[in-house]
Amino acid sequence: MKCTDDPGYKGEVYVLDGSGNVGMMSYIPGEIVVCCDLSNPSTFQINSNFLAGWKVKQGDAEVFGRDGLITVKTAGMSGTITLEYAPWYLKYVFLAYSLGIILTVAFFVKQRKDAKKSEQEVFPQHHNSGKL
Repeated sequence: MKCTDDPGYKGEVYVLDGSGNVGMMSYIPGEIVVCCDLSNPSTFQINSNFLAGWKVKQGDAEVFGRDGLITVKTAGMSGTITLEYAPWYLKYVFLAYSLGIILTVAFFVKQRKDAKKSEQEVFPQHHNSGKL
């Protein structure tokens, strides 16, 4: 990522090779939408760190890293390209997280049942008669 005071800063999105215009429409965590008006094959770069999980969600393009930044190559188009950050391991992290929650809930349910059971063993008359 380049800062605005860096001499190599060219904007948040800019054309590297080819001609035309590109502009950032939205940038939210995990998704970037770029508006393109590129009449011939072009490559543009987004001023954000490239990680291997970036994929093209919408549009005819290829995404890769160059100089540590997100770089997009297209055959030329007018419209939007949507990039999505979805690394291969994300579904496994979600699965492990969900399993952890399920096991934690099961543990507390079992603890509560065991506590009630031991309470019934210590004070059997309170639970059988309905009177204190």
